[in-house]
Amino acid sequence: MAFFLWKGKLYVIMNIDLTQYGWDNFFEHSKKSSENKTLEHGRVISVHKSRYEIVCHSGVFSSEILGKLQFKKDPMDIPSVGDWVLFAWEGDMPVIHELLARKTIIKRQKKHDHFPKPIAANVDKAIIMQAVGEDFSIKRIERILVHLREARVEPIIVINKIDLLEGGLEGMRRDLASLDTTIPVVLSSYKTGEGIDRLESLCNPGETIMFIGSSGVGKSSIINTILKAEKQETQEITLRTGKGKHTTTARRLFITDTGVLVVDTPGTREFGMHGENDKALNESFADIESLLQGCQFSNCRHGNEPGCHVQNALRTGEVDTETYNRYLVLQNELAQSAKQMRQSEKQSTRPPQELPARSVRKGKKS
Repeated sequence: MAFFLWKGKLYVIMNIDLTQYGWDNFFEHSKKSSENKTLEHGRVISVHKSRYEIVCHSGVFSSEILGKLQFKKDPMDIPSVGDWVLFAWEGDMPVIHELLARKTIIKRQKKHDHFPKPIAANVDKAIIMQAVGEDFSIKRIERILVHLREARVEPIIVINKIDLLEGGLEGMRRDLASLDTTIPVVLSSYKTGEGIDRLESLCNPGETIMFIGSSGVGKSSIINTILKAEKQETQEITLRTGKGKHTTTARRLFITDTGVLVVDTPGTREFGMHGENDKALNESFADIESLLQGCQFSNCRHGNEPGCHVQNALRTGEVDTETYNRYLVLQNELAQSAKQMRQSEKQSTRPPQELPARSVRKGKKS
C-alpha cells in the first residue's frame, strides 16, 4: 500500500490483485478486442441508481457512467453488480465507458416491465434461500430454477431457520424431492450453526456466489457467518406478520477471507417469467415436455382428447398433478410475457411517420 498527495488530498494506492475478484483470460480477451483496450478495467461491486461502486487495481471508487451508456434502450446493456467495465479518469472520478462481455447474466422481469432487467452478472452459483414456515414455497423455488437454468448458473437450495420448525421435515423433504435431485439441498440454522459447514464446502475460492431470497429468511446472517464479520445489517423477523424486514437495500459484492465472492441482494418474492425462458422452462420440466410430444394429435390440448399421454400420466401417477399445474402456470405466464415483448418491440421499430400525432391541445374542450 502506498500514498501520494495531489491537489491537497491524500490518496491511497492499494494495488489490488483483480484475479481475486474473478479477472481471467475470458475478460482479458474481451478487453483486448475492445476499441477502449487502453482504458483501465474494474468490477462493479454495487449499484446505487446512477452511481456505480467499482473495484480496480488502485482501490474501490464511486463512479459514474458515460451518458451514451446511461440512456441505452435495452436495460441489459446497463452495468450490473458483477460486471467488468472499462473506465477513464475524469479528475478524481472514474467514468465507465464500456461494459465487457459477460460469462453469465441473471435477469428477471417484474409484472409491469416490458423487458427483463439484469440482477447480477458473471455469477457461477446461486443460492436460493428460503426459511421454514410461510416463506417456504416450492413454486417460487421452481420459478427461480428456470431463471438459473436459462442463465446457465449452478443452483444451490438452502432452507434456513430449521431451529424454528416445530414439526418434522418430512413434508418439506417430500416437496424438495419433486425437484431435480442433482441440485444440492442444505438445511441450515445460523443460530445453531447447522448446515453452515456444508454450505461453505459448496462455495469454492474464486467463485462468485449470489444469494436469492425473501426478506427475513436470514441471507444477511448467513453471509455474515461466511464472511466472519458483521458486514451486512440484520433484523429480526416481524412477529406480527411473520414476514421479514428489508435489511439489504442494494445488491453488493463482497469477498470472503477464503476467497469466495458473495453477492447479496435485497429481499424479493417477485421473479416474473420473461420471453427468453422458454427453452429453460422446457428443460426444467423435461419429463412433462416429453409427454407433450408423444400425444396422438399434434394439436392436443391435453384435456379429453384420445391418445393424450399427459392425461394418462396424470391418471397413473407418473406425473404429479400439482407439479403439472405449476408447469401450466409458468407456461401461461411465459406466453403472456413473450406477447408483451413482441408488442413492445413492434412499437419501438415503427417509423416516425406512422406514430400517432399527439395534440398539444389535448384535454382542452373544443
